[in-house]
This record gives sequence, C-alpha cells and structure tokens, in this order.
Amino acid sequence: MRIRRALPSDAPGIARVDVESWRSTYVGLLPDDLLASYDYGERERARRIGIADESTITFVAEHKTDGIVGFLSGGPARMDDKIYAGELYAIYLLEQYQRQGIGRRLVGELCAWLLSQGLASMYTWVLDKNPSRCFYESLGGTELKSETITLRGQNVVEVAYGWDDISPLASTTTQ
Repeated sequence: MRIRRALPSDAPGIARVDVESWRSTYVGLLPDDLLASYDYGERERARRIGIADESTITFVAEHKTDGIVGFLSGGPARMDDKIYAGELYAIYLLEQYQRQGIGRRLVGELCAWLLSQGLASMYTWVLDKNPSRCFYESLGGTELKSETITLRGQNVVEVAYGWDDISPLASTTTQ
C-alpha cells in the first residue's frame, strides 16, 4: 500500500471512494434517498477543487492492483478556535480496506504535514452514529463537543474530536 499526495488526476478515484464509503458506512444511519443522492460527478468536482487548494492537503492510499482505496484531506482549522490550529476534513477508506492500519498511516501523513505548516494541534468532526468513531478515540482524540447540522436537508448530530498535540501521531504513524 502506498500513501502519497493526491494529484488532480486522482479525483475520479477519490470520488469513487468517497461515494462508496458513504453508502457503506451510513446505510441505516442516514436516509436511503440521501445516500443515493451522493453523486460521483459532484464529489469528483469537489475533490478536484480540494486537491488544487494549496492551503490544504489530500493524501491517497493506493493499492497496486485496486488503485485508490482511501483518502484523507486536511488543513488549517475552519472553525474559529484558539486551541486547535489544524483540521482533519475527511478520511474515507473502502470497507474492505478498513482496520488494516491504512487510516492510521493517512492520519500520520496529515499530522506530519500540519506540523511542517506550524500547526501542532487538530480536530475533526464525525457523525455521532458513525460506527468508526472508535478510530478517533484509538488515536487519542478527546471528545470536545457536539452539534446538530443540516446535511442535505437532514438534521444530524456531529461530534468533534481534538488533539492538543499531534506530534506523537506524526512520529508513530509514519514509521
């Protein structure tokens, strides 16, 4: 498995992972029509814009035969917070590649990049019913707060996890 910085040409593969991961992770948690409306073309356009944004970073997990099987994006914090300077915007892996340490490696790359940008802490938001919440806890994330947001017309609860010091993640997950 190779972890590398995403290229503009990776946008279709990232969009595939994005849509398929949503549909497998959130089935039964979000309405079927919401999951069905999660569009490949829309996600590809959004991911292409994200890759081109030089203030942020996107990493992909690339399998030698299956292509892109996961991705992570992050950058400076988007909420006004005095403690958390960086943010993990999104991390998704195809279901068959979860629980193999790939997510940890992706987070390690993000943390190393954030540190290189002078950002030593981070947070992320996760749906409260996401079965993968334990992933953030296993990385030492502390639950900070929760809030209700509207996602494509549906009210959902998100939980924020934070890391005051990401240097241990960068040093232990990128080895």
